[in-house]
Amino acid sequence: MKVLLILSVYLAVATSYPVVKTWTLSALSEAIETSKADPGMMPYLEDALNQIMYALFTGTNEKFIFAVIPSPSGKATWTFEELQSALRDPKTKSDYRPALQEAITMIQQKKENGEDMESIEVAIPALDISSWTPLDLNEALKSPNTSSDLRTYVEKARKELQEALEKGESRDTIYMVTPVGLIAPKKDYIVSRKASKYPIKKTKQGL
Repeated sequence: MKVLLILSVYLAVATSYPVVKTWTLSALSEAIETSKADPGMMPYLEDALNQIMYALFTGTNEKFIFAVIPSPSGKATWTFEELQSALRDPKTKSDYRPALQEAITMIQQKKENGEDMESIEVAIPALDISSWTPLDLNEALKSPNTSSDLRTYVEKARKELQEALEKGESRDTIYMVTPVGLIAPKKDYIVSRKASKYPIKKTKQGL
């Protein structure tokens, strides 16, 4: 089974960041099934869900990024007791459970090998969906701090926006689906965007 690593890629875009939110697998499914999201955002939610499912089933997307789930105490790592409690809790989201069980197994294996591991990070599949204005896009393309990875997404978004305007569509915002952490995080995000110390096998508020 292919092992996927969480990458840490943080970027500030000029002085004004676009609005960005991290979407987990369950959050995407719920938003699509209930149609609670803005209709203009729905194609991007569906695209993000398809990307996650494709990566999980095929393992071919090596750039796919997982998001770190904060523990019930708000820390970046979970204790063995917190992991056990979450797995016993019927309210714990289904897409959290494989990662929680994987974390428990890793702690147990470390202890069996005589290594002391008091806590561990837990990560789940997720993607970012951000909304950009034409000004945001232009600033990102002009900024020397924009990474080549993000620049590719920005160029595609600007082209899509220009094509929409040429067709007579009135759009002052466009969405982008990107790997977690490619755009600078903000404090109010539900899922932490930091690098994991551990490889995660393929296998927003609280639990």
